[in-house]
Amino acid sequence: MLKEMFKKSSVIFSFIVIAFSVWAYVETYSFTDRAARWPRTILFFTILFCLMLLISEAIRIFKKEKAVEDDSFSGLTWFVPALFGLALGYIYFVSRIGFFVTTFVFIIIGAYLLGYRKKSTILIASVTITILIYVIFKIILNLPLPRGIIF
Repeated sequence: MLKEMFKKSSVIFSFIVIAFSVWAYVETYSFTDRAARWPRTILFFTILFCLMLLISEAIRIFKKEKAVEDDSFSGLTWFVPALFGLALGYIYFVSRIGFFVTTFVFIIIGAYLLGYRKKSTILIASVTITILIYVIFKIILNLPLPRGIIF
């Protein structure tokens, strides 16, 4: 039964996310208490939801219930790695190129990967979201945004 549980991708993914989240949570102790509040909250709930997923999978397997297979995402095996790679690319380029250009390009590529094809909608959404993030973090909260070569 345990062997069957570890064959499920959701279980493996949950363990990876929990391990990363625990590591990141420990890293927040190097922050000031005020700066660590939100990251700790988000990481706590990430760990909690992954544990809930693990428990539900364990209950389903131990009760010998078959998970309902959803064919709506069949053929999208590239989808999760592509979004993960996009996020890693964003993290890498945001400090080198700058917030504005990287965020703008990230939203365009992300929208395309999510299936949006109308260019005007993607462009308007990308500009609006980038400006909204700038207004919230830079003007209202007075927090610095990553600066790079361009901005």
